[in-house]
Amino acid sequence: MYDERNDTNQTLRLKRVCHKLTQANSSGMTSEEEHAMLERECKMSVDDNTRSMDPRQVESAAKMKRLCDELTVHKP
Repeated sequence: MYDERNDTNQTLRLKRVCHKLTQANSSGMTSEEEHAMLERECKMSVDDNTRSMDPRQVESAAKMKRLCDELTVHKP
C-alpha cells in the first residue's frame, strides 16, 4: 500500500545527504574517505527511495539522483 509519509521521509533524508555532500564539496574540507561515504549514502538513499516509491514520486527521485551524480563528479 502506498504511504505518502514514507516517500516524504525518504526524500527529506535524501535531501539532507545531498546537502551534506554539497557543503563538503564547496568547503573542500572533506577527505576522500568522507566523500566516498557521503557518495555511498546518497546513492543508497536514491535507490531506497526509488524502490519503495509510488510511480508519481519516481521522477522526483530521478532528479535527485542526477543532482547526486553531478555533486559526486565535482570532487574537491
